Amino acid sequence: MNLQDLTPIQIAIIVAVVVVVIGAIIVFAQRRRTEKLRSRFGPEYERSVAESGDRRRAEALREEREKSARAYFQSHAGEWDRIGLRRRETTGAVGAPAVAAATTMEAARV
Repeated sequence: MNLQDLTPIQIAIIVAVVVVVIGAIIVFAQRRRTEKLRSRFGPEYERSVAESGDRRRAEALREEREKSARAYFQSHAGEWDRIGLRRRETTGAVGAPAVAAATTMEAARV
């Protein structure tokens, strides 16, 4: 069977199936992202959603903060080694190692 042998109804069915599959993939990815952020940030995630009023915007802000903290940690890694500080893992509401490291670095400057 080649493409020219398909009827318009068959083409419409194929297009509909492709659209449904793509939609399902998008929904699955969004749910996975939400669950990942919710489990990583806990109450802080819920607070961000409540403050922003929009789940997508809150998730984008959470990811941006995490990315910023990670970049801060990486840019100061040599300084950390020089003064003898090491990155430490946390299990608190923040949960992001880079955030904990940045917080420790700030505390060391005071």
